Amino acid sequence: MVSLTLILTCPPYSSCAAKEHLDMALAAGNFDTDVTLIFTGDGVFNVVDNQQPEKTLQQKPLAKTYGALPFYDVENVFVCADSLKQRNIDATQLIDVCTVKSASNIKQLIGDAQHVVVF
Repeated sequence: MVSLTLILTCPPYSSCAAKEHLDMALAAGNFDTDVTLIFTGDGVFNVVDNQQPEKTLQQKPLAKTYGALPFYDVENVFVCADSLKQRNIDATQLIDVCTVKSASNIKQLIGDAQHVVVF
């Protein structure tokens, strides 16, 4: 099985990168690919629960769709602990599908991946 690691480093709603990251994960999950998602830097804001962008930005919240990832066989969703700490985000504020990993663990995951795409 092919493994694909998708890394998101940019915040939600500032560009199309977050949506493209999600779309690629869903598509790859449908084609028998072992998909790993990593959120680091400002990308951690994508998986903060209870976002309401529809009120100010007229956009649907991406976090709700990330919650559906297990239905597409995407179960490896990791968030960088250092990035959370730098942004004063507690792990309890994240959507349920996330697992928090240290920066060194994230580097190891990236090093072990067959294919890596950074958004």
